[in-house]
Amino acid sequence: MPATATRQIVSARKIAKTYIDGERRLEVLRGVDLDIAAGECVAIIGRSGSGKSTLLHILGALDRATSGEVLFNGVDITRERESRLARLRAESVGFIYQFHHLLPEFSAVENVVLPGMILGKPQAELVRRAEELLRRVGLAERLHHRPAKLSGGERQRVALARALMNDPLLVLADEPTGDLDQTTGQEVLSFVLETTVASGRSLVLVTHDPAIAARADRRLLLVDGKLSNAPV
Repeated sequence: MPATATRQIVSARKIAKTYIDGERRLEVLRGVDLDIAAGECVAIIGRSGSGKSTLLHILGALDRATSGEVLFNGVDITRERESRLARLRAESVGFIYQFHHLLPEFSAVENVVLPGMILGKPQAELVRRAEELLRRVGLAERLHHRPAKLSGGERQRVALARALMNDPLLVLADEPTGDLDQTTGQEVLSFVLETTVASGRSLVLVTHDPAIAARADRRLLLVDGKLSNAPV
């Protein structure tokens, strides 16, 4: 078995997240442990409001845990400065959201280029890579279309290409098929898997759809702030 098969991209230990609003105390995560290996797809399922998105944001350094430890490729991101976390997110994490958050005034290529601009790469190089990624996700004929001219599945493919722009180690997908019909959702997921796990990247997928979760290597259920193996 290749060495990369067991290399841990993320190791989370005893992750807790508590929100305090006046006298109200809400414990969203209560001692979550999670390891994600290189080239692995993990699906996290659970009811709405169970903390799935919160966990995803902590794993991707968008939010900080109240307590616990998250090692990202060997680096303890719970103790890093925000400037370092911003750089890590830009270089090593790709995010895909249900509603894709594309900028409506920009073309598909221009939307995909944006993460690369954060790293200050040459414009010509960024455009070439963006066009290559869009071709790989089946949008060769839509490079210069704005989001309003794209279907829901096409917009989600643009979001996928954008998430891959900086060649991340980890892709975090928060209900990426939730706004799509079943056929288009499965099609988009196939593109996600082909361009992430099949290329050695790790993928954490939050979903409420059992058919989507079934395609992951592991399925975990988030209940009462803790993870457990999900029923098959």
